[in-house]
Amino acid sequence: MAVLALGLLWLNGRPYLAPVTQPDSERVPKNAVSHLAWIREKLADGAGQSMQRLFPEGFFFCHALYGLAWVEIGLRSAEHRVMAAREARRALTNVESAAGKEAFLPELPPGHGMFYAGWRNHLQAGVVLLTGDEGEKAQLRSRCDALVQALTASPAWPWLASYRDQVWPCDAPPGIHAMCVYDSVTGEDRYADFAARWLEAVNQNLSPEFGMVTHVADPGSGRPLGPPRATSQTIILRFLADIDPTFASAQYERFQTHFHDSILGVPAILEYPHGIDAPGDVDSGPLIAGVSASATVVGMGVAQIYGDHEFSRAISQFGETVGLPCGIGRRRYLGGMLPVGDAFVVHATTARPWLQQASSFTVRRTPVSVLWRSGIHLVSSLGVALAFLIWRGGRRRRRKLGSLAESSITTEAGSE
Repeated sequence: MAVLALGLLWLNGRPYLAPVTQPDSERVPKNAVSHLAWIREKLADGAGQSMQRLFPEGFFFCHALYGLAWVEIGLRSAEHRVMAAREARRALTNVESAAGKEAFLPELPPGHGMFYAGWRNHLQAGVVLLTGDEGEKAQLRSRCDALVQALTASPAWPWLASYRDQVWPCDAPPGIHAMCVYDSVTGEDRYADFAARWLEAVNQNLSPEFGMVTHVADPGSGRPLGPPRATSQTIILRFLADIDPTFASAQYERFQTHFHDSILGVPAILEYPHGIDAPGDVDSGPLIAGVSASATVVGMGVAQIYGDHEFSRAISQFGETVGLPCGIGRRRYLGGMLPVGDAFVVHATTARPWLQQASSFTVRRTPVSVLWRSGIHLVSSLGVALAFLIWRGGRRRRRKLGSLAESSITTEAGSE
């Protein structure tokens, strides 16, 4: 029982610890560097390959998010910038390797499809932002030019297929964001007109019911199919913050309206808009009362970008409770069973705008009850009470069995 009591104290105390998010965009979140150190070791041991066997983009995301988290740290801290550039380049090399491209079709324009091209360009833009290297600028320009041509010719404009006959609108913003970074670094405004045309087309293809980008689009026309979903919205909103802050702020407020929720008072993000009951899939993971754990983690970083800090902080503190973080100098969650999950977490905790001032976003704040931790206290207390009853019942059974055994022995002795 002493162990149970200590466990109860630990579980109920963790939600009050300082969050791992860091709203100050000039400071590195605590534990981020040690978290990345552990991820780097796991990647060297083949974690990318093992995650690829579980997820369609497992290898790619492990390396790309690792590199992008280092970009975020390099932007926050001059002290870490050299190391951040080195590790981001390492990640880019892995993304460009045969293993990084393996899941994507080479014949899809502009080469391996929208997902691969967009995220690769985004990672390379991060390297350019940290280093200002002229050769890397030229390569980024060439790749952005190829993406402009592919998007312009796409029958699904303003989107582009990531897989054969499969168009996921959230795959385009990373590529557009890379163009904006190039323009910002060089001052050329090379892609400004194209980005404006792209945004206009996006506005013309929003969900008529929700006024947001949908999860899936028609590969022949680009028209929206089905409702928006949080796993894609959280990605889109992260990039829109730099592409068009005004449009992004309006979209974030729609996201708050349709997707922000709570379970037993704990802030969370629904996979589907309020009122839509649908199953989860490989993108969202299992849904609990409609809540997607993956979207909630990514959404923690998005909320941090838009200044919705109480919401982001509460998710972070809850994650520090249920995620069972461990490791001194090599931080990881859930015992390190899912390295790609750790990559998503550190990418979220380090989130910040690349081109805008964080203070430029004036969205409304998501209300978070001061009693949101009560649900944790209630569930943990019920769990301990149940464990105590099971333990007590076990003791009674053992005593009863012991009494029966003694009675049997006494009876046998008397008969002799």
